[in-house]
Parts: sequence; C-alpha cells; structure tokens
Amino acid sequence: MQEQVYSGCKLNFFVPGILLAIHSIITLLIMPLKNYIVYILRCADYTLYTGITVDTKARLKKHACGRGSKYVRARLPAEIVYTRKVRGRSRASREECRIKKMSRQEKLNLISSNNLK
Repeated sequence: MQEQVYSGCKLNFFVPGILLAIHSIITLLIMPLKNYIVYILRCADYTLYTGITVDTKARLKKHACGRGSKYVRARLPAEIVYTRKVRGRSRASREECRIKKMSRQEKLNLISSNNLK
C-alpha cells in the first residue's frame, strides 16, 4: 500500500477517496435541488402517458413535434391533464414510477383531484 506524508502524518491512498466523498456530501447539502415536474398527458386515443420534465411547455412542444416519445408520437395530439412539482430528479422519478404502477381508474382519480381541468 502506497503511503503519503501530510503534516507529519502517514496517510494511505484511501484518504483522497474519503475527502472526495466528504466534498460530495457537502456539495449536496449546499446546492439546492432542482425542481422537476411529474406530468400526465391524455393522448388522442384517451390513453394516459406519465413523464417528468423541468419545463412542461417545452416538453409538450417536443411531444407535439413528434420528438418527445414514441408512445405519444403515435397518439397525437396530447394535452397535459396533471402536473405535480417535485424537488430533485430522484424523487420525481420515484413519483413517476408510483403513478405508472397505478390502474387507469386510480390515475383518473388523481387527475380529477388535481387543480388542472
């Protein structure tokens, strides 16, 4: 094992890795999490599509141009019927997964309870 001397102390090569981990944790605590939006689209055939984005207007434009997802591309036009703001991509992805596991009726109930009409 290679050792380096810092201020009279012997440290092994694992210390830079530990310092990097500490730096990463501090960075996560200091930097604010980005807001993501979990959304549900109602397609032309009345099917529901769930996704996440940081900008719903831009994402809807991509879907409308056929550059969003293959699923929506084949079922245009689509409209946003549900949105929910979530802090951080990880939480947004978990919420998207939770919604995708719901039955159609549960999704419709979620949509009707949302403020978008």
